[in-house]
Amino acid sequence: MGKLAGFQIKILRSALTRYPDAKRVVYSTCSIFPEENEDVVRQVLETNTRFKLVPANKFVNDTWQNFGSSDFGDIGKYCLYAKPNEDYTNGFFVAVFERLEEGEENLFFNAKIYNYKKHVQSQERRRSKKQQDAQHFGTGVVDYDEQFGDGVQQHQNHEIDLQHETIENTNHNINANIKRRKKKK
Repeated sequence: MGKLAGFQIKILRSALTRYPDAKRVVYSTCSIFPEENEDVVRQVLETNTRFKLVPANKFVNDTWQNFGSSDFGDIGKYCLYAKPNEDYTNGFFVAVFERLEEGEENLFFNAKIYNYKKHVQSQERRRSKKQQDAQHFGTGVVDYDEQFGDGVQQHQNHEIDLQHETIENTNHNINANIKRRKKKK
């Protein structure tokens, strides 16, 4: 999922910077995973000085009930979800960005006013886990670009990713074999 989220960040940043006449940009996914939704929004807001996040609920009626994850504080409050069990969809996410007026500031970029403490803590746990894995597998530590937030990697440690993928595939194959054996009995 990390590669997809990275690609989504790249596309959204491009949309916010390459079209100088764009007044509003809607970021929408067919996903219910915060890594592809609120986390993408957070990372883009941290590096963007031209757009702000606006409450998406102002574009729907007052009965809408599904908003973003509280793990992302105020960012979650500004985003909408259509959830499979409640809205009879496969899942959908919407965040709305508007170009800042002259003299207006992206408060998230300048003051970091949005509260996402829980997310930062989970991000720190993930970083610590990657560092532990790097030491365990002897592949070195992953570097992070402090200028754009702790979670943006300067380069990927492909050996760790490949080893994790191999382990996951092995576990999947073992589980499939166990299920087949149980069915035969």
